[in-house]
Amino acid sequence: MMFGEGEIELYLGNGALAYARVSRDTRALKRSLLLTVQHMRAQTAFLRGRCAIASIEAEPALRDARLAETTVLADRLDKERMGWTAPFAAILRAAIANAKGDRSGAIVSLKEAIDLAKTAQMAGYETAARHQLGLLVGGDEGARMVASAEDAMKAEGIRVPARFAATLVPGRWGSESTQPKP
Repeated sequence: MMFGEGEIELYLGNGALAYARVSRDTRALKRSLLLTVQHMRAQTAFLRGRCAIASIEAEPALRDARLAETTVLADRLDKERMGWTAPFAAILRAAIANAKGDRSGAIVSLKEAIDLAKTAQMAGYETAARHQLGLLVGGDEGARMVASAEDAMKAEGIRVPARFAATLVPGRWGSESTQPKP
């Protein structure tokens, strides 16, 4: 339930509720020993990191703590040393850089996430990162990236591409007017 409910809240743009939902079950999840399974451990770290980033805007007083937590989670994902966890770490690092106002660092990390996701054949993450990169880059080049990513997502049956991209790669990547509405 934690994963599904956390993902739903992220999709709806409720970062603080997503973070609270994931936090509520952390103790029980640790006691269950499910985190000894690499897949569960990595997916949990990535979900928690996305929720932490998505919650910053609603809970600005917790910004530094959430960024620090997300940095630890990205490091943990790097330590898994798996092709499928590397895009997750790069996405979190891009979100951290973006939240800190490090536009060039965010661009580098998003491009890395796109390349790693492509190598790992994780098309959804690749396309979501490309969408957010387009928002960040802006202008005609960015608009072309966003349109291309949205076309690819729609071809996969995704009805609200911007919301899907914000779920997988959270943060405020472009101007106020380009952000998906909950």
